[in-house]
Amino acid sequence: MSKLQSIAPGFGEYWNDPENLFRADDGSFTFHGMFVEFSHYVREEFELLDEATRVQLFQFAEECAAHRQRSDTELSNAVYTCFIENLTNEPISAQIRSYLGPKSLALFDAWDNPAGPDAA
Repeated sequence: MSKLQSIAPGFGEYWNDPENLFRADDGSFTFHGMFVEFSHYVREEFELLDEATRVQLFQFAEECAAHRQRSDTELSNAVYTCFIENLTNEPISAQIRSYLGPKSLALFDAWDNPAGPDAA
């Protein structure tokens, strides 16, 4: 959470919204829930994020993608399944593509198709 807030400080306020379904009453959360909510934040705020923030954000996603190649960790799985995949097939998808590194782009391209990931 601290890494996301350091990249996108506005996410803290978004995360602490009482309507956030991915944070328990006691403040606990899963990586998957956090990245679902972060994908919502990025979709809604993408146009307002400055260039440096966009670059840092997707460099972090790429680092997690590279880590997944070594080990299927909960964090890297959450970034893949609840962040990168959630940003596909969206009006901002073309803009996002230019910020992705090779590993995260491969996953993004597999899902960024209205017919689904298995469509040829």
